[in-house]
Amino acid sequence: MPIPPSDESGTADSFQMAPLGLPDTNLCGPSPDACLRLQLDGTICEFFFISDRFAAVSKSSGQPFHKLLAQPGCHQFQVALETLRQTHATQNCHAIHMNQESQVVFSARLTPTLDNSILLFLFDLSKIDAQIPSWLNTARLQAIVEHATFGIVVSSCARGRPILGLNRRFAEMIGVGRKQISGKSLTAFLHPEDMPKDEHTFRDLISGEISSYIIEQRLLQHDHKSLAARLTVTLVPAYNEATPHQLTIVEDISHQRSTEGHLLGEQDLLRRLLTLQDREHTLIACDIHDGLIQDLVGAHMMVQTLCDKQRAQDKDIDRELIKADEFMSNALSEGRRLINELRPMILGELGLIDAIQSLVDREQSNGMEINFQHRFTDTDLSPSLTGNIFRIICEAITNAKRHGKATHTELRLTQVEKRLILIEVHDNGTGFDPQAVPVDRFGLAGIQERARLFGGGATIESSSAAGTRISVKLPLEHPEVTLKPLPTNIQWTI
Repeated sequence: MPIPPSDESGTADSFQMAPLGLPDTNLCGPSPDACLRLQLDGTICEFFFISDRFAAVSKSSGQPFHKLLAQPGCHQFQVALETLRQTHATQNCHAIHMNQESQVVFSARLTPTLDNSILLFLFDLSKIDAQIPSWLNTARLQAIVEHATFGIVVSSCARGRPILGLNRRFAEMIGVGRKQISGKSLTAFLHPEDMPKDEHTFRDLISGEISSYIIEQRLLQHDHKSLAARLTVTLVPAYNEATPHQLTIVEDISHQRSTEGHLLGEQDLLRRLLTLQDREHTLIACDIHDGLIQDLVGAHMMVQTLCDKQRAQDKDIDRELIKADEFMSNALSEGRRLINELRPMILGELGLIDAIQSLVDREQSNGMEINFQHRFTDTDLSPSLTGNIFRIICEAITNAKRHGKATHTELRLTQVEKRLILIEVHDNGTGFDPQAVPVDRFGLAGIQERARLFGGGATIESSSAAGTRISVKLPLEHPEVTLKPLPTNIQWTI
């Protein structure tokens, strides 16, 4: 529905007019059909000119203008009036219905003046048909509506909200003929579970609280199946009727929902595979600890005992024995490193924070300075989420040391209420060029994928002057009960 043009500057100075006398009516677009002066509270105090269509208004001097209006126009006018009083800027309200001897659909423009009053311009919308461009004549408009690729439904806002008209596409979505649809309420084709949400938003629309809304609903088809649809609903004037009409644009989003379902299923499968992998790593770590490491410890103790005996007898220790002792010691260190790489035993025994602190201590003993700070209160995390957090931190620190040649790293782990975990890793390394990352390097991509699979997101920024900064957000709720994963927002910047 065309709306009378208005200034877009939004300042009071743009709308200053002479405080006395007839205002300038040489406005762009359609000429107004009436011009009144209102007090700041909306009371009619003066008429400048008025057409026959608004004759009922001329009998209402001294009355609040909104008293002449029917809902939802009455509420919309009051909102516009209050906004003008607060901002001193021109306001528009649309499709207001007169509630006197005659019913007129019009739009109104409220403009402040220098003498603390309001000029009210009324535009009769029944004349809009004559202003439609010739290329958009009635027949052509009907053809556009009929052959649209989305459903179009016009319903009455009166009791029962019967469907007054629909196009071919909407009938195809429902799978029945137009005659079986026309006259029924659109809610008759909604899934019962979706009706309360529709009724609530429609009440807000008809009361003037909102001007339109977009809602996702399930439409019931003739074979009792449901179709996922996105409905865009707005009010349009109904000429010579007090009650407006509801215009609904219906888009079929079933393919989109099916694709999202497949993606969620794949994500669930990958999460399960990661959990299974972590369990296998734990079993392998236990096997190494209880088997190989124990044998190495025993052999190492035997070699050390032989060395001690030779020392007690003041004999020179065999050089081969010394070498064997060194090899045993190195093998034990390597075995413990492998266990920590697979899954630190302390992660299951003492918890996430102690496991991270153990990682920090080990890296600091190898020459990297790490400042670890945490604000973490929820210790009852799922094993899969705990392992995922630890893996992300391990990968971030490994990349900082191995590829960034960093000597200092800031590591922060923050719990935001009961909603999410924030991981921040910032190093002083050389940074990297995202365009030059080798295809066989999966470290940073692995961080991003782990965050995404657990319903979170990762942001990675890098520059030669500031090193690399990695921020990861993970929701605390279990991924299996997360309806929609948070959007991935990985960013590569230089």
